[in-house]
This record gives sequence, C-alpha cells and structure tokens, in this order.
Amino acid sequence: MAPHRDNWVRQLTPGTQLMSILLGLLAVFLNQKLGLAFLLLLGSFGLVKLAGFSMRRFLRRIRLFVFFLILTAFFQLLLVHTGPILWQWGILQVTAGSLLAALLLLVKFGTALVVLNLLTLIANPVAMTAACERGLAPLQKVGIPVGDVALTLSIAFRFVPTLTNEFQTVTAAQQARGITYRTGPLKQRTQALLAVFLPVLVNSFRRAEDLAAAMLLRGYDGKHRLPQYLVPQRTSWDWFTLGTSLLLLVLIVGINYL
Repeated sequence: MAPHRDNWVRQLTPGTQLMSILLGLLAVFLNQKLGLAFLLLLGSFGLVKLAGFSMRRFLRRIRLFVFFLILTAFFQLLLVHTGPILWQWGILQVTAGSLLAALLLLVKFGTALVVLNLLTLIANPVAMTAACERGLAPLQKVGIPVGDVALTLSIAFRFVPTLTNEFQTVTAAQQARGITYRTGPLKQRTQALLAVFLPVLVNSFRRAEDLAAAMLLRGYDGKHRLPQYLVPQRTSWDWFTLGTSLLLLVLIVGINYL
C-alpha cells in the first residue's frame, strides 16, 4: 500500500508532517459547522489520493474502526437533549440538537481517523520520534522527561500496524468459528465485537510487558540518548504545507468564532 517513493508527501520532513497533522486536527475539532465538517472530511480523503494510496485499500484499512465511530455517535444521539423532539420511546428520545451533534461528532472523528491513519502510513517512526524530541526539547528545562515522551510516541506509532494485523487475525479466526460482528442484531454484533476486542487487548498488554522487560534487561534508563547527527532541513514544500495548515486553522476559527 506504499505510495511512490518520490511522492511529495514523503519528501516532507517528519516535523512538518506532524505539525501539519496537529494543526489540521485542531481545525477539525474547533469547527462547529456540519457542512464545513463534511468538506474537511472530503479534504482528508483528498490527501490520501495526493499521497498516492489506493482509496479502496485505505478504506479497507480503516473499516475496522467504523463500528466504534457509529457507536460513539449513537451514544451522543441519546445523551444530548436540545431542540425539538424528533422521536421518543419511553425515556429515550432523539432531538434535532442530538441528531446534529451526533452527525458532527461522527464526521469529526471520521476525519481524525483518516488523517491519523494517513500519518501512520507516511511517517517514519524513528524520524517522527526525533522530530518530537527536538520540538519538545525546551520542556526539559522544567523537568519534563522529553526523551521518555518521544519514546512513548515512537512505540505507539510502531504498535498501530501491529495491533491492526492482530485485529485482522483474531477477526478471521472468529469468523472461521461462525462469529461475525458485521451482521445480525445489535446485541449479537456487540458480543461478537467483544470476542474480537478482548483477545487483542490481552495480547497488547502481553506485548507491552515483553517490551518493558526487554528494555529493563538492556539497561534503558531514559537519561542517555543517542545524538542526532542528521537533522532534515525544511524545503519550500515544507513551508508551503505548514502555511496552508495554519491558514486552514485561522479560517476555521474565523468562520466559527468571529
């Protein structure tokens, strides 16, 4: 699923990639207009195409998380009670405000899901960690363990594809037993999803324990870091990308709050 090596997105420095994504996510979650949220979602898919990825394969990659997005929006639909009532059954009711809030939340989280998955595909974990460490370096003066924070981010980046493959493996094993979360009543699908999610969660804790034990045996203490001899330099594309991301954030703030 890797794009062409000379793709312009790949040529951006890790710091530019990370900062642009953070500015974009900030714009997404500050936005409170549904129409604009849909435009941002379409823009995130446009970035996937610009990065050179197959849209079909990318959608197949993120479809595992769609159920969680819908479940989150469903709870939002039932918990918000503003505006005229559109539907009611006992103590459960759906209002115009709750419907708007649920749709807005669904689109926002969907955009974040697309953008973060794109980041895991284009980012080099080692280079991204180094960029985070350089950016957070001033915080060391106030006692914040920047090296440990950067290492945690690096491990998190590395675990994303591992957990995705683990989820697909467990899902295939459960489907071979006749258990699927894609069809059937909501209760049955929830139980099937738990049958997939719990083994993945247990394996995640086991991997974390193994990693912690390996780091302890190698004598890692977080104080002695390897020096960074090669620091990537920003090009005109980097400054253009950062400027565009910042302009997007300013426009979103202006449209929503000014």
